[in-house]
Amino acid sequence: MFGVYQTYYESHFLSSYSPSAISWIGSIQAFLLMFVGAATGPIYDAGYAREIVYVGTFATVFGTMMLSICSQYWQILLAQAISVGLGAGCLFVPSVAIISTYFTTKIATATGVAAMGSGLGTVLPFFCLFSQRHPLGACLPGRMVMQVGSSIPSCSASSNLKSASDGPRASLVSSCSRHWLSRT
Repeated sequence: MFGVYQTYYESHFLSSYSPSAISWIGSIQAFLLMFVGAATGPIYDAGYAREIVYVGTFATVFGTMMLSICSQYWQILLAQAISVGLGAGCLFVPSVAIISTYFTTKIATATGVAAMGSGLGTVLPFFCLFSQRHPLGACLPGRMVMQVGSSIPSCSASSNLKSASDGPRASLVSSCSRHWLSRT
């Protein structure tokens, strides 16, 4: 995914920096994705799937929104490499582990379809975003992509996300009612 950003940064926004310096942004982001993903596994197993998804969604959306207002290299490094990397790392384990809790047969097929969907969901918006010149630059379409993209994990986490320590899967209505009743 970072290749689209690297090409854009090299040709427009960070043209005064070397490709090696620009690639540090994507390298740190990929490292945090895997490192934080490994660290959130035990947290997911302890039953904190919703909290991990909330933190990951917030960090990813916050980092991308801040990326749209960045003007210097260090700001891009903090927004995209650190914030988006931490958020993506938090979303990585639940998105892979949750599939096996909902399917009893053909788990490999379900995992493959989910992996294919995440790849398409990552590539297509950015292809559409950077394939045309926008009069307001990339900041407004980037914000729009993240606002739409943030609604999906937020809704699924607040409605019916379960973890390995949860009992039988509750319906959407009872899950939402338990959530709201516990607040009062």
